[in-house]
Formats: sequence, C-alpha cells, structure tokens
Amino acid sequence: LAYELWPSLAAEIGRPTGYERTGNLHLIEQERDYVGAPAQAWAQEQQGIPTQVIGAAALREIEPDLSDRVIAALYCPYDGVADHTATTRGFARGAQHLGAVIREDTPVVSLERRGDRIAAVVTAQQERIAVDRLLLILANAQVPTLLQEQLGITLPVWQVLPQVVLTEPVAPVTVRHLIGHAH
Repeated sequence: LAYELWPSLAAEIGRPTGYERTGNLHLIEQERDYVGAPAQAWAQEQQGIPTQVIGAAALREIEPDLSDRVIAALYCPYDGVADHTATTRGFARGAQHLGAVIREDTPVVSLERRGDRIAAVVTAQQERIAVDRLLLILANAQVPTLLQEQLGITLPVWQVLPQVVLTEPVAPVTVRHLIGHAH
C-alpha cells in the first residue's frame, strides 16, 4: 500500500511530506548474506515488493561510489524516503482541522474504562481528560507497557535503535538511493 499512498500523500493531507522515490539498495558484502538474497527477493516479490538481486557490476552502474567490498545488493526500485517529522506534523494538523485535540509532552499514567471503552485518561500531572470519541496514544516507548498493565493488550512492538547522522548539505550528493545493509 505504501507504494500507492506515499506519492500523493502530501496532496491528500495538504502538507509537505518530503517524499521522494529513490529506490532502495540493501547492500551485501559477505558471501553468507549473498546466498540467501534470492530467497529474500522472492519473499518480498510475493508481498508485492518488486525486488531483484543485482551483482557488483550492475550495482556500480546505478551507485558508482560504493565500496569495492560490496559484492551485490537487493534492489527495490519503488522504495523511497520521506521527512517523517514533516509528515507527522501534516497528519497532526489535518487531525486538528477535523477536531482532534493533540496534547504533547503529556504522559498518560492510567486509563479509566467504562465497559469496553476508554472513558478518560489520567496524566502524570493527575489531570483527568475525558474521552468523548476516539483515543490514540502514540509515539511513546511506554505505550506497550501502559496498555498491557491497564488493558491486558499486548502490542506487536519491538525496540529499534536506528542510527541517523545529520550533516551540513554536501555537494554533490554521491548516494542516490536509500541504503540498507545486510550487516
């Protein structure tokens, strides 16, 4: 669905997303990772994600400045990148326009139930906020614990510690694709 949604999402929410379809290269340096690459490509294809294994020569044609240690890559030509902050802010503004109330920096410590609905949330400042329609608790590492303790709901969430480096703009940009790595 992402391939269909991202290209027109900015127009749909009326805010910029920074989306750009760059293609994705999942780089392979070790033979042991290369052996499983065709199976991974097949599995992704089965999920509707066009993927191909490309060797070193073809890889250097589309990304010439890669290290010589890279022997192959899984190539997903329709993958892309977006500015997640801009996109999140765009969704938030759209939700506010439709009547949502957004509270930032407001830790929720408990949930009050009425039957099968959440009637209110209680914040760390002991403020009780009534829930009239729909409650979304988002973007917080404590949400899975809160829902497990308060409602017995286990979310399929795992912790990811991505690495991001922010630099001054570099000209010319030498990497043209979203880059992942097998190791």
